[in-house]
Amino acid sequence: MNNISEIGDIRERLLDRKNHLMNLAQKFISTAEILRLIEEIDSALKRMTNGTYGLCEVCGDPIEPDRLKADPLLKVCLDDFSAEQQKNLENELSLAVKVQQNLLPTENISLPGWDIDYHYEPASIVSGDYCDLIIPDERSENQYVIVGDVTGKGVAASMLMTHLHAMFHTLVPFNLKLSELMERINRVLCESTADDLFATLVLARAHKDGTIEISNAGHCLPILITESGAIEPGSNGVPLGILCQATYESTSFKMHRGDVLILYTDGLTEAMNGDDCFELSRILQYQHEFRDMSPREIIETINAELSAFLDGSVKSDDLTLMVLKKL
Repeated sequence: MNNISEIGDIRERLLDRKNHLMNLAQKFISTAEILRLIEEIDSALKRMTNGTYGLCEVCGDPIEPDRLKADPLLKVCLDDFSAEQQKNLENELSLAVKVQQNLLPTENISLPGWDIDYHYEPASIVSGDYCDLIIPDERSENQYVIVGDVTGKGVAASMLMTHLHAMFHTLVPFNLKLSELMERINRVLCESTADDLFATLVLARAHKDGTIEISNAGHCLPILITESGAIEPGSNGVPLGILCQATYESTSFKMHRGDVLILYTDGLTEAMNGDDCFELSRILQYQHEFRDMSPREIIETINAELSAFLDGSVKSDDLTLMVLKKL
């Protein structure tokens, strides 16, 4: 890590932690662990002074920047983990996968007036995509559908996704306007996360009568397929977590029997095969057939087109698809 401003920020964080630990050491009788951590901090500060901070002590290569931001005391890159460290990492990642899987909605969802299904595919072990379906209570005739994308990949992105999940599940039962809900989520996210972390997200509230309200925070525009053709409803606002005072708008439209709404992340539209990027026209060629398909069949068709386009190329980003069909 050779960015001077980033190292300066980490130095300040380490000094703050050292002062906090020294205060704790004065209050507790057993201070062995606190003193050990202070020594670790002093060692990291020394490496900053001599220019070796952020370099692996084993091979000399740079340590992964995202890992350093999460744990400024790291001395070894992933490639040089000991057998015990590798095992601990595998256990932690396995737990992260289980936590993330438990946060996903039930598949093949049948709700009054709607047929809903989704596809959730991490590019690595865990995903930074956010996919959710929230029903405020058993008496509610409305449901909230959310598809989002957190900056970055891996565990750090998945942790921010989990943070978003908790905030939405806390605030949705208050039945706020969609714009107000997004503004509150944005303020909390902005005040509680690092400056370089943010999320794009589309939030939809589906009513039993087919009315859809949508608010969009810098995310891919949804695709609405009706008898008349395909359109991209709504407009984009600022991604969540960038500006604490950002405001958001919502738009409403009516879906009728057979109409389809497709929400997705940029793992679809930014998929690459060489210099070619996946185009939505590959999906839209099926728009009339989609009205006669189930959400699961629509998802399978989209995935088949994506696979044909990639032609063996590896997917480089997380992919989420959420399909709502009006019954």
